[in-house]
This record gives sequence, C-alpha cells and structure tokens, in this order.
Amino acid sequence: MAQRERIEGEVAKLPRDKAPSSGRAKKSRRAAHKAERNRMMREVGARLYVTRLALARLEKAPKTQKDFARSVDIPKTSYNQYESGTTMLVPESAVRIYQRYGVALNWLYAGSIDALPAPLYDAIRAVQAELAPRG
Repeated sequence: MAQRERIEGEVAKLPRDKAPSSGRAKKSRRAAHKAERNRMMREVGARLYVTRLALARLEKAPKTQKDFARSVDIPKTSYNQYESGTTMLVPESAVRIYQRYGVALNWLYAGSIDALPAPLYDAIRAVQAELAPRG
C-alpha cells in the first residue's frame, strides 16, 4: 500500500504533458478506425460506380446515378453519397440493389466478385479494365 501511495504521489507531481495518458492511445485508435472506415466507404463507392456502369452496359439498368437510384428506390442524394464514398452503403439499400439486379452483397461490401452472375462479372471486369490507369 505504501508503495502504491508513493507512486501515485510521484505521478501527481509530474507536469501534465509528461503524465501517463491513455487519451493519446484512444485518439490514435479512433483515428485509425476512422481512416479504415473512410477507406472502406471509398472502396464500396468505387464498386457501386463500376457495377452501375456494368449494368448499364448490359442494358439492365439506367446509366445515370439519378435513374439508377430511382430504379432501386433509394433517394438520389443518398445514392450519390454512397457512390462517392462519403457515406457507407446501408444494408437496406444494398438489399434493394440485390433484389432488383442480383448484385451480391459480398461484392458490394467486401469485393468478392466470384458470387456474381457470369454476364455481370464479365461486364464489371471490362469496365474496370477501361477505367484502369494506362501506364
């Protein structure tokens, strides 16, 4: 007990900037989590964009964001935010896209392209090849 009191007393004497703090660690973890979430939102948005273009190429869906959003009964502004990667695609909207066009949720969220129907798989690969930077 005496040792604990001595340590607590020494810690209390330390200047504020040198005292042990778990606040920095929390902020660091929070920043890392936010960065990961932002990365995921951008990736989901990119997959939505490619999928919309691929479905339009197959003449199964409208090409514009506005018309695509209307076709799956998602507000245009929400769809725009999903595709631009500023908001995470909510499950209800992902299910609507699945129900209307058969786009697998594991493709939209995780990038697993294998579960897609063959024509959509091929169209997505073609769109990705067209959009890839040329070097």
